[in-house]
Amino acid sequence: GDQPWRFGYNHATSVNSAQNGVWIPTKNNGNLWLLRVKSSGALTLNLAFDHTIIPEGNELYLYNPEKSFILGKFTEEHLYEEQLGSELVPGDEIILEYYVPAGNPTGHIQLNTVTHGYRTSSEFYLKAFGSSGACNFNVNCPQGAAWQQERNGVVMLVSNNNGFCSGSLINNTLNNGKPYVLTANHCYSNPANWVFRFNWQSAGCNNPATEPSFQSLNGAILRARATASDFCLVEITGGLQGGTVPAAFTPYFNGWDNTNNIPSSAVGIHHPAGDIKKISIENNPLVSTTFGACPPDSHWGVTGWDEGVTEGGSSGSPLFDQNHRIIGQLHGGASACGAAALSDEYG
Repeated sequence: GDQPWRFGYNHATSVNSAQNGVWIPTKNNGNLWLLRVKSSGALTLNLAFDHTIIPEGNELYLYNPEKSFILGKFTEEHLYEEQLGSELVPGDEIILEYYVPAGNPTGHIQLNTVTHGYRTSSEFYLKAFGSSGACNFNVNCPQGAAWQQERNGVVMLVSNNNGFCSGSLINNTLNNGKPYVLTANHCYSNPANWVFRFNWQSAGCNNPATEPSFQSLNGAILRARATASDFCLVEITGGLQGGTVPAAFTPYFNGWDNTNNIPSSAVGIHHPAGDIKKISIENNPLVSTTFGACPPDSHWGVTGWDEGVTEGGSSGSPLFDQNHRIIGQLHGGASACGAAALSDEYG
């Protein structure tokens, strides 16, 4: 549909390090601020911050009470205009720990949203893992053998703290590694608290028995967007190394083709229903079409997937032509397990 795949309820809050939580002196004359956040019955929690200042040397961590899942450290380099959004922490409780070394300015931590996650599969920790339809193919199945580089550019993103979309790193003509991500305009919300999840996929073709690991970057700035073709281009701002995605993520900046040559076949790589990365294959030429109230010939249509489908959460994911270049991003459509013959439209 025309919105991110919702996984949680956003609860507005105004909790901060000046008025809430507890400050504890540390042995080395520093100070530690601790705050416990609980939303009973949540399967996951994630947080958004505003008016937050983390002076150089100070560090913020978020973790579950067992400390089996730790996010951080977050520093001044992760903030964009004093804002930050977090990954999803399993369970219904998060502890915030903010460390101020001796002599450092205190700064300010302000929590403005707690997202109560309500979708998951019973046996798995993270929301939606294993919850997409059985007719989806993992990206490392044989169907994806020729698409290993392109795979590394595809990300899952958290928008508005409570919805999943998909997107892709996209190259620019300078080839300079600027961390641009292409997604769908209908996924747009304040990008300063978006989260970009890389390499969230099964190592092989089968679904793994447990949650695979992943890497994340936080925050972005809007560069361009338009409703006619439902595109949105942002630039990641947080957690970069040397101004680009860390090399440890093995990022790949996918190429693009904006000619109007009709592709003879196509491939989609995406995160349906917030699940691990999947691949869909169309062996037939695409059609030039429209979607909803968009202008004529503003979209490429996949008239029926030969293998795989797309679902909610796949929105914004790249469609590649036979030359492995992005030719559009998913706007919407009717394909689903049991309905692979129905069409999907990419702007």
